[in-house]
Amino acid sequence: QSRILHIVSLEQLETVIVDEDTNTLERNLLMVFYTPKLEEHLMDEMVYPYPFAAMSDQGIWWEDLLQTTSVRFHRSNALTQ
Repeated sequence: QSRILHIVSLEQLETVIVDEDTNTLERNLLMVFYTPKLEEHLMDEMVYPYPFAAMSDQGIWWEDLLQTTSVRFHRSNALTQ
C-alpha cells in the first residue's frame, strides 16, 4: 500500500499518465475512488490494491505494469467527473 499514488487533481493525473514529449498515455492505472468514511474498509479489509501488488504467483511484478492510484471523493470536481 505504500506505493499507491494519491491523486488530488486532474492536472496531477495528467502529469502522471501523459508523456509530455509525445502527448500520449504512458502508464496503465488501477484507480479507486472512495469516500473518507470507507477508507479504513478499503485499505484494511479489502487491502487495496491486492491482488495487484508485489509479485504475482505467475511471476508478474505488478508495479512494472500498473500504477496504483486512489482518489478521496469529498465532492464532485473536475477529477471525479
